Amino acid sequence: MLVSSALGLLTSPPPVVQQVQVQQTARAAVAANNLVFPRSTMVVADLLDDFEVQQSAKTEAIRAKREALKAAAAEIEAKEAAAAAKEAEKAAERERVNAARREASKAAAEAKAAKAAEDKAAREAEIAAKGAKAGGTIAKQKAAGQTTVQTIDARAARIAERAARGEDAPTLFGIGAK
Repeated sequence: MLVSSALGLLTSPPPVVQQVQVQQTARAAVAANNLVFPRSTMVVADLLDDFEVQQSAKTEAIRAKREALKAAAAEIEAKEAAAAAKEAEKAAERERVNAARREASKAAAEAKAAKAAEDKAAREAEIAAKGAKAGGTIAKQKAAGQTTVQTIDARAARIAERAARGEDAPTLFGIGAK
């Protein structure tokens, strides 16, 4: 064995060449190890960068949603304010119309009261004229003890007024006495 190893030393190639191959394979193995098991600082940095991108996207989405909600709330408030202004305008218009109606009603009531006073004065004058024909005024008749109660038939007065105007008697659903 010794002889073969001695012979092998004489005939074998120099060991440097073999070492170069070993060194190249060792470097390749180290490079392969780095790809399979990357350094932890590179992994952490990549993960942090990915996390930052994700978080910034989430934050931007949240900000956009908040802005949308604020815009929607502002739009709703604007609609409510417009509706309230419109309602206030309608209420003011109703109040103005009601005030005009009250004034018209008040004027009509005053006119009606004035007409009633005129009618009453006319009736009293008519009664006084009838009383004068009958022998004096009502005061004289009362003093003499001759009080007469004069009744006014409102229905008969309406019928007489309608006949004086030349109108027909009212009918009920087109059915009436003619």
